[in-house]
Amino acid sequence: MEYLVIDTESCTGKSDDGSLCSIGYVIADESFNILEKSDILVNPLPKRFAVGNKKNLKRTGVMFAYTEDEFRQAPSFNERYHIIKNLFDNRLVLGFAMANDVKYLNDACDKYELPRIEYEYMDVQFAYKLLNPEENSIGLKTLSVKYGINYHEHRSDEDAAVSLLVLKSILDEHQMKYDDFIKDYKIVYGVNNKIGHHPPYSVAEFRGEKGLSVSHRLKNFIYSDYLNRLPKKRTGEVYCFAYALERKNPDLLRTIIDSIYKRGNSFTRDADICTVYVKENNATDDSRLNALKLNNKRLKKIVTFNELTTELGILSPCKYDDTDFLISLHEKLIK
Repeated sequence: MEYLVIDTESCTGKSDDGSLCSIGYVIADESFNILEKSDILVNPLPKRFAVGNKKNLKRTGVMFAYTEDEFRQAPSFNERYHIIKNLFDNRLVLGFAMANDVKYLNDACDKYELPRIEYEYMDVQFAYKLLNPEENSIGLKTLSVKYGINYHEHRSDEDAAVSLLVLKSILDEHQMKYDDFIKDYKIVYGVNNKIGHHPPYSVAEFRGEKGLSVSHRLKNFIYSDYLNRLPKKRTGEVYCFAYALERKNPDLLRTIIDSIYKRGNSFTRDADICTVYVKENNATDDSRLNALKLNNKRLKKIVTFNELTTELGILSPCKYDDTDFLISLHEKLIK
């Protein structure tokens, strides 16, 4: 198998104005040896550059490797389309933080009413985060410094090449082969097609394997989906949580709410209609509760979180399998 590693630049930083001005690429063999490397310049549609030239350098901190005149003298995207499209044939695509690359390329196709290029892809930044879950979001420049890689920043073919070298360094650091990484972490490749695109994801992450845990963002989606599926009809006492409590582990929250329903009661996020309010503890000032005491005429009881779990007999959260939901969430195509 051959790999196509890409990086793009936009002259405005927007993904809806035909601003793609370069696509750099590296073609590599299955051992990540570079076979070909090049930059394809494109004359973008916007009349003015908002990124990458001297005029905007102080504001953006970004300087492209080519002058604005060099971009303006290049062919338009529709003239480059077939050359670019052919690069993707029978190759798995790699790149770093690829969300913008995918959007810029799709936007260029759309602006010229050309078919979107279809491919599967793997994001190097995503791979790094899986193998280093304790670290925050990391940029290409930071990782190039970490692994001692020098390159010409904001030149697309250089960014593509360093993305490949960073991926090799990440795998070497963890003593892994690429194919084993994909298999062990149960990676599903990102997809771009004529309808839309979705990013790569890890089933191992969704299942809490390899020491991974689902991000707070995804936990919020899980919890919101669970609440949306609760019975609409309210019965018995109607419970509501303090805002601080809704940031707890969704498995624990769902365990508590399930127990509330099993006892013939119900749950709401609308504090104005609850009859039982659950606060975090007695020490924490709760502005929501203070407002609730003034406006809610139905409120009968106020309990702490610990009092509620004791009353319900909950010692630990149940385990919920959200794999199917998270897969469905990640495979929703972004247009």
